[in-house]
Amino acid sequence: MGNKIGIFFGTSTGSTEEVASLISEQFGADVASEPIEIDAIQGSVASTFAKYDALVVGTPTWNTGADTERSGTGWDEIYYGEMGDLSMDGKKVAVFGLGDSESYSENYCDAAGEVRSVSVF
Repeated sequence: MGNKIGIFFGTSTGSTEEVASLISEQFGADVASEPIEIDAIQGSVASTFAKYDALVVGTPTWNTGADTERSGTGWDEIYYGEMGDLSMDGKKVAVFGLGDSESYSENYCDAAGEVRSVSVF
């Protein structure tokens, strides 16, 4: 695999995937992976994350007002399953979030905070 930065996303409408693609393009193919949809690696998150020195993870906020599982994507299952078993010692992680700040400003990007609160990042 040769890439040092893994770019991961979950999406409901395609917007988070678009941003993940923009981020990947800015790093360049010699540094970062093509964007990887989190649904594609369920069950192998630990081994996939381990291939990279750093991670950029993106999530939308879809289930507004909820206390948990706010992304409405595959991240929701991973947060409360595989994520608890990960060892991320020494790995750099950046989290980006999308949402609709006009329709639900009180819950805007809550899922990005959820990634941080349930993870070992």
